[in-house]
Amino acid sequence: MNKYLKTLIALFIALAAVAAGTITYVVLTGVGGTGGHFLSSFYSEESLREFLKDSAVDVSQGGWADERYSLGTPTELAPENSAAGVPYSSTNVQVAGIDEEDIVKTDGEYIYISSWNSVSILRAYPPSGLANASRIDAKDVIGPGFDDVNVWIKGLYIVSSRLVIISEVSPPYYWANYIERSPLNATNIVWEGPRTMISVFDVTDAENPVFEFSCGVSGYPLTSRMIDGRVYLIAQSYTWIYQGDLAIPKLWAGSDSREFSLSNIFYDPETSEANSFLNLLAVNVETEESNHMSIVAGYASTIYMSYNALYLTIQKWPGEWIALDLERTPEDEDSTLTTIYKVSVDGLSMETTARGDVKGWLLNQFSMDEKDSFLRVATTTSWIEPKNNVYVLDESLNTVGALKGLAPTERIYAARFVGDVLYLVTFRQVDPLFVIDLSLPTNPKVVGELQMPGFSSYLHPVDDDHVLGIGSENWSLKVALYDVSDPANPVEQSKFVTSDSSWSLAMYEHKAVLFDLEKELLVIPASSWSWDEFGGSSYKTGAFVFRVSLTDGISLRGIIEHENALTWWYDYVERSLYIGDCLYTISNYLVKASSLEDLSEISFVWYDVPPWPEYIIAYNNTAIEA
Repeated sequence: MNKYLKTLIALFIALAAVAAGTITYVVLTGVGGTGGHFLSSFYSEESLREFLKDSAVDVSQGGWADERYSLGTPTELAPENSAAGVPYSSTNVQVAGIDEEDIVKTDGEYIYISSWNSVSILRAYPPSGLANASRIDAKDVIGPGFDDVNVWIKGLYIVSSRLVIISEVSPPYYWANYIERSPLNATNIVWEGPRTMISVFDVTDAENPVFEFSCGVSGYPLTSRMIDGRVYLIAQSYTWIYQGDLAIPKLWAGSDSREFSLSNIFYDPETSEANSFLNLLAVNVETEESNHMSIVAGYASTIYMSYNALYLTIQKWPGEWIALDLERTPEDEDSTLTTIYKVSVDGLSMETTARGDVKGWLLNQFSMDEKDSFLRVATTTSWIEPKNNVYVLDESLNTVGALKGLAPTERIYAARFVGDVLYLVTFRQVDPLFVIDLSLPTNPKVVGELQMPGFSSYLHPVDDDHVLGIGSENWSLKVALYDVSDPANPVEQSKFVTSDSSWSLAMYEHKAVLFDLEKELLVIPASSWSWDEFGGSSYKTGAFVFRVSLTDGISLRGIIEHENALTWWYDYVERSLYIGDCLYTISNYLVKASSLEDLSEISFVWYDVPPWPEYIIAYNNTAIEA
């Protein structure tokens, strides 16, 4: 029997929570571990099997499922000059200097755009010469030696004339002697789970990108970060066993693979569930050097990275489970915990150095922040009667300070840590903006509060005295500028609310935000719709361009629409960037260049083929092949 799961039937064995108990079949327990790690590693495959068996059950069958199975379903704007000699913007990230993968990147001369099945490279500057330069199809992303695999592109980085592509690779399912209408009776089935790959291309000549290398780990992609040309990737695979075969994570170098050594797989003796491998891969994209490790844990959710560490969070429900309307719900919702693992990072070196628990769950990555070796965390507890907590943890992830029970009956909608201050938005009926002082880690406290209608779901630091909020008010898009120069008395200095019902991707995706204080520029994708007294409707979508002035407030300069004039079909804008004095807006199929001064159109190009290419050939000033 092949070690990598010989049946499609074994699609995700759901291994849910029971207490791990006393572990006697691992090398070490408690602090220390092996190789300097806080967590322990395994000494044999049998020890790993026993740990998984003792720390998890099949929730659909009520016991260990060796022969059972369940069918499961602040913006850092680049100050450097481009090859064209002009400044350009970069991806809006949480921590300045730590890049995040995105669907659009630029080096100031070319724009790189990923869709699920290709990467398009466009010559962008000067804008009058905007044109398609080259294209990398999904089948070519991971290099030679891969036959009959499915590739989905997840995101990009660009650094030192190298294009880094993050992709999910899934081999197809094979089976022989298939019995009609009954896949459960199929025999000789071979199945292998997905893997996440990092591929590097030399784009010194962007019109002729050259594949350099690819590497990866088992599992589907969670997220990644990049610091100084080193990519840190986190993928998640399931701890499944079928007919005695255990799916140990694999490390890929091109089309070659090998299993992780057991000394690189770590576990937490206190874990209450062990249903996934969190597989970490660190890669230097210039030298091809790499390092890897894995943690056996529950399903990972929010991930945050500082310059010194990766923080991985696992949500847990320690209480008993009850069935409710075919859904599983914690019997005691207030028992929800989030376990945080700290993986210290030094170049390509990674080691688990701490573990801690906080009550409740995190909204997103902005709910965590590290400063002066302290990790600050904002959580919400209970869906029925929610409350909100703020915790300060030391470098060993022991709680040293807490602010509990904030804003009863409301939930966190946005959080942003700026230095020693946390700006926190909760919402149910009104929108309180809390200013929380964290300068004394052992005593976090609310020093100011502002209430107003609506809510902000994304907060962006502007300067020492101002914070920008993007959210909603009465079903309309709201952009607000808050004056926090007096922390005890925050003020909504200015706001813009659309007159029609509207929504923006920027409310929930920070990478869709382009902000530059010096240019007084805010660009976000948005859509609005309205109805007249006769039942007619109007609809607008595109890039909403705002002026944000610390003295004059917020005003809408205009909307850059991506509309096909021949079909009256809208192409939704997803990202925007600037190079020099030109604003580029990117939608599903189109890139448009506009003047930053007056938003007048300079040029546009179709970089991908919509479902109906015959309509756009005549409407394309730099046509691509249909």
